[in-house]
Amino acid sequence: MRVPRRQARGLRRCWEATAREGGYEWVVRVRTDVYHGFALPSLRELPVLREDAVYAGFVGGVHCGAPWVDDRVALLHGARAQALYLRRFASALTESATRTAPECLLGAVLRNGSLRVRVHDIRSLVAEDARNPCTKANAVIVRK
Repeated sequence: MRVPRRQARGLRRCWEATAREGGYEWVVRVRTDVYHGFALPSLRELPVLREDAVYAGFVGGVHCGAPWVDDRVALLHGARAQALYLRRFASALTESATRTAPECLLGAVLRNGSLRVRVHDIRSLVAEDARNPCTKANAVIVRK
């Protein structure tokens, strides 16, 4: 499967361009081949700003021995979160068997890394409208 390898290359390029020196407080990762059926929350409104954290599109139950974490959209706060997501997750994608879902790999990297960070579910932070709170962060692959 070639997709994880392309994804890994893109994450590494993002690491080289933005996060390697730790010069950014936030890095926003949104895949350009995906339509997201929700709005990202304002960075200033997010509840945890004093610690490194990954805000993912969803955080699910344990699958493959790790939390199931959305790899399509993320708000990365702090140097440790950026290193885990953009460098270690990219390495895991490159080294993994093609049968391993990226969502499993990302959950394992964030849970087992020595640079451990908090992981937050963006679904609890966004709403489609005030009367109808979002219960899942829908994302659809856009076919070209």
